[in-house]
Amino acid sequence: MGYSTPITLQKIIKIGRKKVRIYHDNFEYFQPNDHICGDCSVRAVAKALGKSWYTVYDKLCEIGRKMQLMPAEREVVDKYLTDEGFVWVPVKVSKGMTRPKVSEFAKQNTNPAVLSLSGHYSSSRDGKYYDIWDCGNYSIYGYWIKK
Repeated sequence: MGYSTPITLQKIIKIGRKKVRIYHDNFEYFQPNDHICGDCSVRAVAKALGKSWYTVYDKLCEIGRKMQLMPAEREVVDKYLTDEGFVWVPVKVSKGMTRPKVSEFAKQNTNPAVLSLSGHYSSSRDGKYYDIWDCGNYSIYGYWIKK
């Protein structure tokens, strides 16, 4: 997965033993869990809802168990966010057009949103986007936004 346009490294921050490269001024590091792991759905939903990582993880597991799916599956995330008053907005582009990028979307939308990227979830609110790495130049395939 590559970048569509050249971007400039603004700074590198150190979080524990991890170095995070920052390319966009509206990126904010967000990892409420003590581990860097495959928990992007939990992180993104927790940030968008303003709930704890544990609360969201437990609820996604509960929904996933009822649906017989893993908690990170799109159907599980969709059920949780829909129940919380979010709506799914698919991003459709015409031939020759480009998809919106995370950084651009965040600057233009202040409402809490969970962004669906290729194989990843991120979140945005108040003009910023939140993740454990700067995904600002990645394409959005759809998003859930608070009604």
